[in-house]
Formats: sequence, C-alpha cells, structure tokens
Amino acid sequence: MSSIDKQTRFAQLPAEWPTDLLPEIQTRISAGRRKVVVLDDDPTGTQTVHSLAVLTEWSVAALQAELNHPDPCVYILTNSRSLPLPAAQALNAEIAANLAEASRITGRPFAVVSRSDSTLRGHYPGETDALAAALGMAVDATLIIPFFLEGGRFTIDDVHYVAEGQMLTPAAETPFARDAAFGYHESNLRHWVEEKSGGRVPADAVASVTLEDIRQGGPARVSERLMALGDNAVCVVNAASMRDVQVFVLGLLAAEAQGKTFLYRTAASFVQARAGIAPRPLLTAAELALPASGGGLVVVGSYVPKSTSQLGELLAQPGLASLELDVNLLLDNAVRVATIDKAAEALDEVLGNGGDAVLYTSRTLVTGAHAEASLDIGQRISSGLVAIVQRLRSRPRYLLAKGGVTSSDLATQGLNVKRATVLGQILPGVPVWRTGPESRLPGLVYIVFPGNVGNDQALVDAVARLRGDNRALVKQQFGAAAASYAESRVHAQGASLARVVELVAPQPTWRVLDVATGAGHTAFAFAPHVAAVVATDITPEMLATTARLAAQKGLTNLAVQEADAEALPFAEGEFDVVTCRIAPHHFGDIERFLGECARVLRPGGLMALVDNLAPGDSADAGDYVNALEKLRDPSHNRCLRLDEWLDAFRAAGLVVEHHEIQPKAIEFNEWATRMVSDPNTLASLRSLLLEAPPAVEAYLQPTVVGDDVHFLLAELVLIARRQS
Repeated sequence: MSSIDKQTRFAQLPAEWPTDLLPEIQTRISAGRRKVVVLDDDPTGTQTVHSLAVLTEWSVAALQAELNHPDPCVYILTNSRSLPLPAAQALNAEIAANLAEASRITGRPFAVVSRSDSTLRGHYPGETDALAAALGMAVDATLIIPFFLEGGRFTIDDVHYVAEGQMLTPAAETPFARDAAFGYHESNLRHWVEEKSGGRVPADAVASVTLEDIRQGGPARVSERLMALGDNAVCVVNAASMRDVQVFVLGLLAAEAQGKTFLYRTAASFVQARAGIAPRPLLTAAELALPASGGGLVVVGSYVPKSTSQLGELLAQPGLASLELDVNLLLDNAVRVATIDKAAEALDEVLGNGGDAVLYTSRTLVTGAHAEASLDIGQRISSGLVAIVQRLRSRPRYLLAKGGVTSSDLATQGLNVKRATVLGQILPGVPVWRTGPESRLPGLVYIVFPGNVGNDQALVDAVARLRGDNRALVKQQFGAAAASYAESRVHAQGASLARVVELVAPQPTWRVLDVATGAGHTAFAFAPHVAAVVATDITPEMLATTARLAAQKGLTNLAVQEADAEALPFAEGEFDVVTCRIAPHHFGDIERFLGECARVLRPGGLMALVDNLAPGDSADAGDYVNALEKLRDPSHNRCLRLDEWLDAFRAAGLVVEHHEIQPKAIEFNEWATRMVSDPNTLASLRSLLLEAPPAVEAYLQPTVVGDDVHFLLAELVLIARRQS
C-alpha cells in the first residue's frame, strides 16, 4: 500500500450528505439526557470542543456533580497511555464502577467514549474490554472511529490515512506506527483490530459502516447497519469529513434510542459530533485574557518527528531563552536531582525577569528492551519535567506543554489540576484550558499541544499569538507568501484599486506614501501620476518583490523602505497622499497607525484607505468572520466595522470626505491556499465557511461551485483629508 493524492481520492468519493444535521443531533441529545463521558488517555482529546469541564479525579462525588451539570459532555483525563496495560485496565475499571454508581444516584444515563486515537496508538482492546466488564452491561458493539479532521486523519474503504501535505499516507507507513510501546503494522482498520486483539477478533469478523452507507444511505442506513450488530461485535466507521461523522451520529442516536448499547473507541472529532457541540473559531487574544506582563513557558517532551521539527523552528526565533534537558542525566540517579534543581533555577531567573523560556528534552529517543521498559523510561523523563515545574517560584504568564503524556503529567502533577475548563483552541487541534481554583496556579492559561498536530511553523504561530507579537506573525506569513501576493488577482486587479486612484485624483507634483505595500500594487497604480512614491512594509521579502516588479514596469520614481505602519520613519507633513490598501486588519493599534498617517501628511493632504469590513449588525458575526480570517492567516488581527473606522478617523484629526462599500467576490481555493498549505487547516476553513451561523452565512453568502466555494467580502473605500 502506498500514498495517494488526497484531492484525487476525495474527488472519487460519493457526494457528502447535503444537509447540516447538527441541529437535529442537538435536539435528540437534549431529549435523551444521556451525558457523554470521555475517558481520555491524554489531554489532547479536548482539541475539538469548548466550554466543557475536564476532570483529573473520578470519585463518585465528583462524577455525581458532573452528571448533575447540564453540559452534554465531560472529559476525564486518565493518562492511561503512559501506563502498562494492567494498570490502564484497572484504572478504566475503577472509573467505570464509579460512573455507574454516580449514574444510579443521579438517575442520569451516560455514554462512554474511550478517546485514544493518537494515530492508532494506545491500549486497545484492553481498555474497552475493561470498561465493558466493569460497567456490567451487554455491549452490542465497540465502534472504532479514528477520523480526526484537524489532525488530517481519514478512513476510506476501511483504511486509515494520515494527510501529509497533499498526500494521504496509510497510517502504518507513518512514524507513529513505529512507536516503541504501541507500534502496529496494519493500516486497514479491520486488520488492525485483528492485529491488536492478537487474533481474537479476526479481520473478516469486523463489521464496517462505509462511506457509501453514510453518504448515499444517510442516517437511516447507518441506523440499519448498527441495529444488525450484537454480541460485543467490533465495527469500523469510515469518515472523510465532519458531515460524515454527523450523519453517522444521527444514525447512532436512532439505534441507541431503540435499545442498542455501544462503546466508542475514537479520536477527538467524534466527540464534538456525539455531544452536539457546534464548531467555534479559534480563540482570540481577548478571550485568553492573559496577564499584561510576565514570561511564558513552553515545555516540549514529545519525540515524534513533527514535534522536533516544530521545536527547531521555535528555537530559531529571537527573544526566547532555551534550556535543553539531557534525558540521560534525568535517568541517572546520581545526578537526577541536581539536574532538576539546576534547570528550575535557570527557568526561574528567566521567568522572574519577564522573559519567555523553552524547556525541552534532548532529541535522541531513549527506549527500553521491550514496551514496558520504554513506558518506564518515558515516565521517568516526564516526572523530571514535572519536578522542574513544581520547583518554579515565578508564575508563568502562560504554560504550553508539547506532547500528550507531557501535558497530562504537567497538568495533574505539576499544576495539581483537579478540574479545568476547556476554553477552545488556539490553533486547529490545539486546546486551551483554564486551570481551576484548586490548582497550584489558579486561572492559568494552559495550552495542550499534541505532538502530532500542525505544520512545522505551528509552535512558532502559537507562541507568537500568546506573546501578542503580531509583527512577527506578519513578517513570517507574508515573507512566505510574497510571490503569491505578486500574482494575486484580488490585490493586483481588484475594483477598489482603480477606484481609489479615481477618488484621489493624484497630481504630477505630489509625493505619495504607500503604507504596508505588500507586493506594491497600490504604489504601482499611483506612480505614473505623481512625482514620487515611497512604498513601505515591515516584510523584507515583500519589499524585494515590490522593487523587482517596479523595475520590470520601468517605474523609476518608486522607492521601497522598510517601515512599521505604527511608527513611520518620516518627517511631519512630508507627503501629499498616504495610501493603505487591504492591510490595516493586520495592525495591532489602528489609532496609532492613523495618527502616524495624519502626522506625515501635509495640511490638507489626503488619506486613502481600503480594507475589509466586519459585519456591522452583529458582534457575534463580526467575531466569527475575524476568527475565520485568523485561521487562514495567523497575522490577521481584526477587521473593523464601519462605525469604528469613522470614529477612528475622527479621533486622528482626519475628516472623512467620502466612503463607499464594495462587494468583493472571493474564490475560496485561491484565497485560502495563498496563505495556507496545510491540508487540515484548509479543511477546517472550508468547514467553518460552509457551516457558518445564519448571520455569517447571510454576510458571506458562500456557494459551492464545482470543487470550489465562492463567497463575498465587503470592502471599505474611504478618503479623508488632514485638517489644516
């Protein structure tokens, strides 16, 4: 079996089910009262949900309180993937017994999800066997559902694939399958079940719900297939989109309503659908509510190749203190304590001075002679990281933990978390918690970063967001995209370009400043009509592109200069016109930007601005659109509403003489791929666009056209004059 082209394979599949089933799923869940209880073998399973509780202890009293809570779902962090099989089974059995007792007391039914995808790694079937026995109920089937959109995990024709760039690689052919403790050889899930069960469940005895069942037969066909299962069968569920999972869940709920009982062994995406949780955009800086000062701490324990690549990119960033922890010293009892003390002291000094720090384990993977020995080594390394965090005297501004076991141990042991709240995600598949009042650091923003999620820049992006360093994100994003912006139809030929030149009516003696020029298209439009144009940007690659294109066009009156839009390096009154087109939504301080533009204009000079507008009639719709833009481009800050722009111009002493709003037609494929190469982020973007709430749908008007999606943005064109 070999890798296949994702786009080609997806094009061969039947069309997705045509209607959004989430509202009906939510109605059925509300009527049934059955609470979804997720036993998560590491904290990364919260990567698709929001506004839910996570427990790290499971007494009957704690579970009783959660069953009495109206939320549709609760997570229990077991960290069982770090344990030997007997201990993991005992843990699952204990939780199941307590859960059954709590259900008896409260009268609230429940459904159990054994969340342990980790790209098919974990204690299967040991954990589901233990759950079934301890719950004391007749299980009709265990459902295997490893689909995970944000992580690029798809199941087609029973084969589980991992998206790597534009290719789909069978899971057994990826580095995840070579895990020292949980390795495997089969990508076909029916054969994987046989392999993992040691032949107890033969491949030909494993049932399957196919994509044809889901996409052509719909919920009724799914229900029919599930009703035919019994006697603790095993069933593989195929899925290539969230709509597939919705269809399956609605059929599942119908089967359960008719008395069927199932255990679920799944990845994170299934939980979102089974609990009826609507997708939400990525968290904004305001929602994180981070302290204004202090240093952040990043702890990297994961060894998968993706984590190592991401760590390398992060360590190349300026302004971060890094500390490598030699795992051989941690494993040497003679120097272990001294090594831990030295590392904690060094981190304390950095954090105490308000600096950001990265603590990471040395990158050579140390394994044992067998799976149990490898697990023991991993536990000793992880406990060393925990001990360092426990010794810290300075409270970090935030704590980011990279890797499933690392993030679990730091939460439960390093921070003493008993109950946390999942706020949402900072990047696709990267959950953010806020620790509870019982924690060692109450109210801390804790980022659980899975080892196998994101592209090489993902860790850099997350830290830049947490640091509030939008300039760094802008340079990173636009440095990589400079060539595509030179060819962008929207930027080079958009209707607003000719319109702004027409409205300004430039004169031959004028000097023009183009702020955040990008690939220079606005500067090029003005240059033939004026004496001189200075094109500025903070991204050297963009300026190099502008200079190259200007030379090709023979524009000898155009100069480029690196400059920050919020701190322009020019004298007061130096320019007759200042322009800025399709860029201000990246700026962190609009008032400061406009103040600088007003300062460098001569009295009576003109300011011409073009930018995307946020919806003006719904704050929630505006937040959704901005979050969609930020997912596409992490350097996006915020599109303003029209009233906000008018107020900001007035405050800067710029009198608005004209404004108009133009619809701007966007083709999703070109718009998204200009800034995004990761196929999983592209899938999330498309899903958020097509499944937008009604107010956002009315604003963007998305329409499927072939394999593309067309939609509208609103573009503000505004001309203002500096007061004399």
